[in-house]
Amino acid sequence: MPSSYSRMSLEELRLCAQEGDTEAEYLLGQRLLGQRGRALEGMEHLKRAAAKRHLQACERLGSAYLYGEGDVPQDKKQATVYYEQALSLGSTTARRQLIRLYLESEERAERGLQLLTEAAEEGDKEAAARAARAYLSGEIAGVDLDRAARYALS
Repeated sequence: MPSSYSRMSLEELRLCAQEGDTEAEYLLGQRLLGQRGRALEGMEHLKRAAAKRHLQACERLGSAYLYGEGDVPQDKKQATVYYEQALSLGSTTARRQLIRLYLESEERAERGLQLLTEAAEEGDKEAAARAARAYLSGEIAGVDLDRAARYALS
């Protein structure tokens, strides 16, 4: 594998990707996604890297679908799929995005609260404050004053 991808042309990245280099596949997708009229081609390379469990490719796909970039239409369900994959690989960025997506959705709000609680338990102060408010208001899973107090004080 090349030690420096930053100086490689698109064609060089493409060759490395064809040889099975997952990082080259990701970088090729990333570069193409940013080029006018080539976003969908970039997404295909990112999907191949994501299929090989490349964390950044999963995060990037989630973002591209969440916001809709270039020729890529906004698709929150697809964003969720890739953010869940990134979360399974340890991404805290994906967890933050999933919390936001799930808390906006009535049918997935409990999953959002679960992720929020996990983040709070791991020391995320912002997540702790949000979890405290959620347990105090009871809007998602009923009022739980003990949990609200625990997260408010953390």
